[in-house]
Amino acid sequence: MLRNREKEIGEVIYELLKDKKGEELNSLTLKSVAFLQKKNLLGMAPKILRHIEKKVDRDSGRVRLLVKSPKKLENGVIHELQKMLKQYYGAREVILKFEEKPELIGGVKIEGRDEVIDLSIEARIRKLQEQLLHA
Repeated sequence: MLRNREKEIGEVIYELLKDKKGEELNSLTLKSVAFLQKKNLLGMAPKILRHIEKKVDRDSGRVRLLVKSPKKLENGVIHELQKMLKQYYGAREVILKFEEKPELIGGVKIEGRDEVIDLSIEARIRKLQEQLLHA
């Protein structure tokens, strides 16, 4: 229930601040923070901000993803991955954050937009096992 509340508050604040600039933006931002403080909701601020960031990203055609790999990826691989993900999501911009996970045998796992794209060797082996068992 609180999750929906955080999302609703984030959407209201986003709509309030969207397309505002300068002093009007500053004033409305301060009023939003004062409202959260008055209602004892400042503890929810990080989650509310994440919801606002998601709305801003979607409206601007931006996608943020976490890429897990066993070791650091080479620049050429990163460039191709960004190109592929831009097309997959129909995004104007793809922002990748990288995390090394040595326990991955190979390949990558990509997380974002409430989904996981598992391109690891472990996932491929698991899928092959399932196909062999059901054949």
